[in-house]
Amino acid sequence: MNKIIIITILIFLTFLTFGQKQLIGISGGLIYSNVNINPELFKEKTIKQEWTVNVNYERFLSEKISIETGLQYERKGFVDNFIVTDEFGTEIMNEELPFLYEYASIPISLKYTVGNRLKSFGQIGVIPSYFIKGEIEYPEIMKPAIPDPPLNEKVNRFDLGIFVGMGISYQIIERVEVNVNGLFNHSFVSMTNEQFYKDYEMYNYFYNINFGLKYYLKNE
Repeated sequence: MNKIIIITILIFLTFLTFGQKQLIGISGGLIYSNVNINPELFKEKTIKQEWTVNVNYERFLSEKISIETGLQYERKGFVDNFIVTDEFGTEIMNEELPFLYEYASIPISLKYTVGNRLKSFGQIGVIPSYFIKGEIEYPEIMKPAIPDPPLNEKVNRFDLGIFVGMGISYQIIERVEVNVNGLFNHSFVSMTNEQFYKDYEMYNYFYNINFGLKYYLKNE
């Protein structure tokens, strides 16, 4: 975690020394996440709704092209529907079993923006992430007598995803703008290892909608 913060500060200070428009901002929003598993393991898994917050920095390289980075906290995972039937196939238990994963991330993206006061933009980028902690949220009826080892002792610590997104922003006063954007992210580093579902490959993916506020440090 400390390494991620130090890297983000160094990136920020490096970009800050150069010209063109520069902005800092905060944002937050909803995440709708799930996992792709090969071969299939959780046949009844569904999307889990969680949230994210972000502090960010954007520097324009030209009139329309910019680079954006920052520090982001993400909560994501999936929900498994645990179903038990009797010998006749009659359902006798159906419980939701949420899996929650928390990450610290440094999204880095290239953006293309058009417009003046009202702008639209598209972006593509990568999200290197560090796994902080996780848990399986057992319902009371399913809580194990002996607690499972913490997921952060089993899940791969490092994740890397690619994302694409688009959004709009509006400059409400001279140096302040509000924005909304949506994106899709898919990891290509498996969460699994020798201690965590070693015979499977498991990849995070999520849809995200964010609302944010940005302030112009430079507006050249």
